[in-house]
Amino acid sequence: MQFKQEGIVQSTAGCSAQVIIPRSHACNGCALKSACAAPGTQTVSAQVHQSSLPLEPGCRAVITVNGYTGFLAVTTAFIIPFIIFVSAIFTSLHKDLPEYISVLTGIAFLALYFFLLFLLRNRTAALFPVFARRSDPSE
Repeated sequence: MQFKQEGIVQSTAGCSAQVIIPRSHACNGCALKSACAAPGTQTVSAQVHQSSLPLEPGCRAVITVNGYTGFLAVTTAFIIPFIIFVSAIFTSLHKDLPEYISVLTGIAFLALYFFLLFLLRNRTAALFPVFARRSDPSE
């Protein structure tokens, strides 16, 4: 399974490109589009790796993400933090700490997790490859 979206190349640098995707295309398949954090934004920007043909600013490009990458991204962004949060709360409650301290402990562990992800963002970027190729007019 692959996720494909068409966008317009804004800029290129080496083997990567910045692609702008119209929000209507990017949000069509999303169940949370009505609760999006950026309702005024009309475009979504993506940093992608270029395929064989070089992309030029202004050309149309198809962005491709495979299913495993999407699953890994969801796991990293939602499932692991949920497990960390719940585990920290239950561990704190098991040690007879007050509920508010347990919740604050869970939040502290989440902050630490996301801070570590931020520090390791250059290393983890290779785990989430997003590719772009020139759009074929016949598609």
